[in-house]
Order: sequence, then C-alpha cells, then structure tokens
Amino acid sequence: MASLYRQKEPSYLGHIQVLYVYVLLCLLNIPGVYSKTYVLTPQVVNDTHGNQADQDSKITWAKLPVGDPYLTDTSYNDNGLQGLFDMARGFTSVIQPKDINYKEAYNAFQKFELSKIQSLLLDYQIGWAICFVIGFLFCLIMPFVGCCFCCCRLCGNCGGRMIQKNPKSPKRHVFSVAVFVCLSILLSGAICSYVNNGRFLSTLDEVNSRVNTSLGDINRFLNNTVNQIKFVAEKDFGFTKEVIKRDLDNIDVLVGVPVRQQLDESSNISKAIDGIIGLDSDINKLSEKVVATNKSLNNLKDASLALAKVLQEETNKINKTLTTCSTACTLDISELKIDFNFDRLDDITSNIESMSNVKSQNITALALEGKKEFDQIPDRVKNETNSIVNDIKDKLDDFDKEIKNKLKQVTDLPQKTSGTAGVEQDVQDLTDIVLKYDNYVSNSLLGLTSIVFLVVLLMILGLGCGCLFSKADNEPTHRSSASTWGARFLLAAVGFMFIFSWLLMILVMLMFIVGGQLERNVCQPIRDRSLFNQFLDGPNGIITKNGYPLGELLLQNKSIDLTFDGILRDCSQNKAAYSAVKLGSLFNLNEITDYKKEINLTAQIAKIQTDFSDVKILTNDTRKQLKDFLNGLNINFSSLISELEKNTTKVSLTSFAMKLYNLSSSLPPLTNVSRDLNASAGNLIYIEDNQVKAVAIAQKALATSIRELESESANIPKTVKETIQKVETAESKLKQNGPGLVKTEAQNYGKRIINSADQFVTKANSSIQNDVGKCKPISDIWESLVDILLCSQIIDTINGFWFSLGMCLFFFIPSIIFNVKLSKYFRRMDEEEVYEGGNNDKGEYNDGYQDTEMSHMSQNDRQSSVYTSLSHRGNKVGQS
Repeated sequence: MASLYRQKEPSYLGHIQVLYVYVLLCLLNIPGVYSKTYVLTPQVVNDTHGNQADQDSKITWAKLPVGDPYLTDTSYNDNGLQGLFDMARGFTSVIQPKDINYKEAYNAFQKFELSKIQSLLLDYQIGWAICFVIGFLFCLIMPFVGCCFCCCRLCGNCGGRMIQKNPKSPKRHVFSVAVFVCLSILLSGAICSYVNNGRFLSTLDEVNSRVNTSLGDINRFLNNTVNQIKFVAEKDFGFTKEVIKRDLDNIDVLVGVPVRQQLDESSNISKAIDGIIGLDSDINKLSEKVVATNKSLNNLKDASLALAKVLQEETNKINKTLTTCSTACTLDISELKIDFNFDRLDDITSNIESMSNVKSQNITALALEGKKEFDQIPDRVKNETNSIVNDIKDKLDDFDKEIKNKLKQVTDLPQKTSGTAGVEQDVQDLTDIVLKYDNYVSNSLLGLTSIVFLVVLLMILGLGCGCLFSKADNEPTHRSSASTWGARFLLAAVGFMFIFSWLLMILVMLMFIVGGQLERNVCQPIRDRSLFNQFLDGPNGIITKNGYPLGELLLQNKSIDLTFDGILRDCSQNKAAYSAVKLGSLFNLNEITDYKKEINLTAQIAKIQTDFSDVKILTNDTRKQLKDFLNGLNINFSSLISELEKNTTKVSLTSFAMKLYNLSSSLPPLTNVSRDLNASAGNLIYIEDNQVKAVAIAQKALATSIRELESESANIPKTVKETIQKVETAESKLKQNGPGLVKTEAQNYGKRIINSADQFVTKANSSIQNDVGKCKPISDIWESLVDILLCSQIIDTINGFWFSLGMCLFFFIPSIIFNVKLSKYFRRMDEEEVYEGGNNDKGEYNDGYQDTEMSHMSQNDRQSSVYTSLSHRGNKVGQS
C-alpha cells in the first residue's frame, strides 16, 4: 500500500536542476562572465612632445620645436644723420643716373673694345670725372688764390688799406648775417664730420661681434632647421607608427568586435543560443514530469496487480463456497475483476531514456560553450591575422629606417657647411689689423675735422667780438680793440681756409671716389638685387659661368638654380627653407612621405581572412539526441487517458458484497457457506474501501498528470524544431556571411590605418613646405651684415663724412668773401674818409665830400687835402 503514495513525494532533484538553469540564464546576461570584454588599449596615445591620438586615431599634432633663439640684431641707429646720408646718396645718383651694366662692361674690357669702353665711361663715369676735376682744380686754385690775396692785401689792396668809406652803410648787417649763415653751415658740417668719425670708430668695434653673431645664427638656423626636419621625420612619424601599431595590436577590437556584432545581428545567434537555453529548461521540466508520470504509472500498475490478485483470491474463495452450496446458491462472479486493462498502459521507459540522454548532455552548457566560441571571434580574428600584423609592423620599421637614410643628406648639412669658424677667424684677423691702424686714421680724420672746427671757432670769436664790442655810430678810427680782434679772428679764419682747404679737398676727393662709387655701384645694386643677377646668380653671371654656386655649396649640385636673389626674396617673406633653399632638389618630399611604395597597406590588410566553418553552437550528436528526444515524446496520451478513465472494477464490490449478504441470508444461518459468504462480503467491502478506492484515486491523478503532460509537451516538438532550425540558420549565415563581414570590416580597418598614415603625410608636407626652417633669420643676417653693417654703418658713414666736409669746403668760398668784407667794419682804421650826405644851405642834396671846392682839384690834390683835414681833426681830438 505504501507504494501507492510514492508519487506524492517532492522531486528535489528536478527543482535543483531548474534552479541551476535559472542561475545560468542569469549569469549569461551579466557582461564579462561568459563573454570577454574587448576595449581599445590604450584608448588615447600620447608622447612626450605633445602629440596625441584619440580612440578614433584622430591625431592632434604638437607644435614644431622653436630651437635656439637667434641673436642677429637688425636695429639701426642713424644718429640723426639719415637726411645727410640721403643727400649724399642723392648726389651720387645725380652724377651717375644710370646703373652700371656689369656684364656689358666686363665683356667690353675682356674683349678690349675701346669704343665700347669709351662709351661706357662716358655713360657711367663722366659725372665722377667732372667732380674729380672740379676737386682737383679746387686744390690748385685755392692755394693760388690765397697767395694772391695775401700779396694783394700787403700791397694795400683787397681791403688791406686802413681806411673805410661810408662806415655806417647797412652792408655791415648784411655781411654779419651772411657770415652767421656760413658759420652755421660750417658748424653743422663740422659736427656731422665729427659724428661720422665717431660712427666709423664704433662700427669698427662692432664688426667682429656682428659678424660672429650673424655667422653663429647661420649655424643656429641650420641646426634648428635640421632639428625640425628630424622632429617631423622621426618624432611625428614615430608617433604615427605607435598609433598604427596600437590599432594593429587591437585588431580584435577594431575588426573582430564589429564582425561579431554584425554576425549576431544578421544571424540571430544570441536568440538561437537563448532558445537552446530555454529549450533545455523546458526539457528538464518535461523530463522530470515524464519521470514522475512514469513512476506514477508503474505504481498504478503495481497497485492494480495487487488489487487484481486480491480480487482473484476472493473470487476463488467465493467460487469454492458456491460450489459447496446447493443449486439455490447461484451467483455470477465473472464481473468480479478490474475493469481497465493495465496491460494497455504503454510503457514510456524508452521515452524517459531518450529524454535522459538529452538531459545528460547539459544543453545549456553546450550552448554557453557555443556562445563562448562565438564571443571569442575577436580572438580568432587576432590569432589568424597575427602574421599579417607582424609583417605590417616590420614594414613600418623598415620605412622608418628608409626615411632616416633619405634625410641623411639634410641632417648632415650643418657638418658640410661648418666652415663658418674659419670665416670668423678671418674676420677677426682682418678686424685686428684694421683696429691696429685705427688710431692713426681716426686721429688724422679728427685733426682735419678740427681744422674746420678751428675755422668755425675763429669765425664765432670774430663775429662775436665784432658784434658785441663795435657799434655802428663809432668812428672807424675809434673802434675798440675787442672789435679789432674780431676782425683779426675773421681774417685768421680766412687764412686757415686758404691754407688747409686743398688738403681737406684731397681727403674729400679720396673718400668721395671710394664711398660714392661703393654706394652707387655696390650698395644700391645690392639693395635692388641687380648685382646678384649680374655676378652670382646663374650660369650667365660674370663670376658664376659654370652653374649656380649656392646650389653647389648647399645642395652639392651646381645645376640647381638656387640664387641669392631668390633666397633673400623668399626669406624676407619668412618662407620655409624647403621652398626658399629648394631642398626639394636635395630630397624629394613626395618620395619620402610616399609610404605606399614601401608599404602596400591595402594589399596587406586585404589578406585578413577568418574561417568560421568550425564554429559550432551545437554538436551533431546533440542535434541527433534532440531529434531522439522528439521521438521520446511520441506517447499515446489518448490511449492512456481513455484506459485510465474506466472504472477500477467492472462491478461495485460493495454491491457485489450485498449480493453475497442477501445470498447468505437466504441460506440456513450459521452454516459454513453462510459464514464464508459473509466473510467474503466483508472482504470485498474492505477492498472497496481501501484498495479500490486508492487505485481509483491514483487513476484519476495519473489521468490528470498525463493530460498536463500532453498539454505541456504539445509545443515542445515545435520549439525543438524551431531551435534546431535557428541554430542551423545561424551557423549557416555565420559560414556564409562571416568572411564577407570580415572583408568589409578589414576594409574599414584598412581605411583607419591608412588615414593615420595620411595624417602624417599631410602634416609632414604642410610642416616642411610651410613651417620647417622659416628663413627670416637668413634675411636678417643679410640685412645685418650688408644693409646695416656694410652699406649703412660703413659706406654711409664714409659718404656722410665726405659730404659734410665737402659742404664745408663749398661754403669756404662765401665765408672767405664775407669774412673779408665784414672785417672792414670791425677793425680800427688809421684814417677816415669823411662822407657827408644830405641837403646844403641852398636846399640841394650834396652827395660829395664836405669841401665842395675840392671837386675842381686834381685827384692827388684832393687826397692830400682830405688827409690833411683828417689829420688836423685828429690833432684837435687828441688835444681835446
């Protein structure tokens, strides 16, 4: 009887398995438990120079290194003499309005074409010759005129006689103003000459430091330019290489993850795996229910056999009792048996075995294993492309070495042009020689300049004494000694002008020829760059007939048209050295940055392939067992239910027992037959109340369980078939679409890699062509050495000196005249000519001498009479 109630025991094993499935389902949805997390590492790439690349490989470039600062000073102080220099420059342009055609002159002198040479001299040097002749005549005439002037005055002429006509004439004021103007001009010229002399001395002291600084800046410029090129070629490309290697090392993230995601979306692999896991849960539940049903069915069979046995025993007893009775004991006992045929209850043990086989496979674990294999597609991509990635890395390293080799000519440029030390020493030696004789030259110029200052000083003293100590109403014979000394100072100035003017003119002529010619025919052509075109730039130059010297010096190729004019023009605009110095002739920038010739990234990345043919979500054995499981569900539920719905017994045992009681009551009491019939009737009632009732309840419960099993298993075949179909479809699409998706993502990946390389190419081209080695320092060096040092500080100083001194010499002539004229009004006269003008007693204007009768006298008589009169007056004044 206990076996009838075993089906009511809880199935702890089934609940635990369901719990396991639930936990696995929960864990499956937790990221990082069964699927590896793939993250771009590192997401941001940096270097110590400031370059940075984000997770999309978009590079933010660092600024180029500035390098060592340049020391060349382009400031210029003209000491307020720029107007003087402009006048000197204008004067040279007036006497030579045309620029010299050096090529034409060189060819004429080389071929000794006299007519051509004569024509060139007339065109270019006639003005200089005229000025030289004028200066030469000045040197001859001025001493001669001075000598004649002295002799003339000794003879009492040329203002030498100590008598003055009309001392109150307004000419005195005119001459004073004229002398003051000449004095001012001479003082200005003397000051300018003195300042120019000082400028020349300071320039000589500055030559060495300025040249050394400029030559040092040349080396600094070359070093800075090379360092910037190295920065672009080595640092920037090295950083680009690191970015590309970062992407190559993360090919699982950049290719595998997108492939896996698209495969999941197109193949519904996750849904297929989730369906397998859900199916596993359903299989487990259904399997447990089938096992429980089978157990209940077996228990029912056992109980039915026991009931059948008991009924058979009671039937035998009753049949035996009835055989001992008379013919009156008639009773049909053929219906005293079980109504349903438990032999017709199908055995589902084989079905349970099929389900157990599937259940033992742990489909969830297999599905999770398949999901794990699918999740590891990025690892598969990385592993299968490892050789390709390493090959690309090797080619990147080779290309890096190739760039360094190609740039070696540029990086070695400072060593090839390191001869500035020798130039510095040569300049130092030359400067030392010049400074050795500098004091002699300086003192000589200062001495000659001092002559002008002496003249100016004498004129200042003369004009001052004469104007301050002489009054217009004083009699010429009564002028003060101070006034007389003023006249003497003026005449002394005249004497010094005559004595030293020729010497000063010789100095002016020499400096004029040297400084003027250098200014007009060297500095001006240098400033307008025409001198380069005629001498140095190109194979048609006078000096450079066999190519371009700068091309040979800087680029080791004299056929490259690298010109001074072009370099200075471009450098004044602060262009990059690549375009200004034509470094493209030394190395082809496109060849250096054209990585595609050395590294065919497109072809390399096109080799990326991944085989997904061996990726299995479910094994073939598991699929076969799932199909066997479907066969295990082939249970005749209707037959079982129809059999279980029958009555437990054909007749009610209680009713049959009542028949036995009735039969027993019709027999004599207390007989054996009566007692046996009553005992059998009691047994039947007991069986009815216990065994039959229990079997009936088990029948009903089993029928209900089978109906539920039928209901729950109704959708299982469809689910299993759909799940198998999903798995097969997913695997099929994985095999079909996988290679294409890998190829597509590989192309996108290749674009990313190529974009990183193209970013470097764009940056390198832009930097080298526009930013690397901006050559304004070269223009500053040229301006410092040539425009400022040579032309402005040396040649302009020489020109300023001769122009200011020449201006003084020019104004010596009016100064001599006006000094002589004005001295007459400052000196004390020995005699006085009386001149009285005005109306006489008759109302007539008398324009003669006081004694009108003298007009009828002879010249000698008049002079004797006047002298006598003046002497008489003088005696009277002396007596008074």
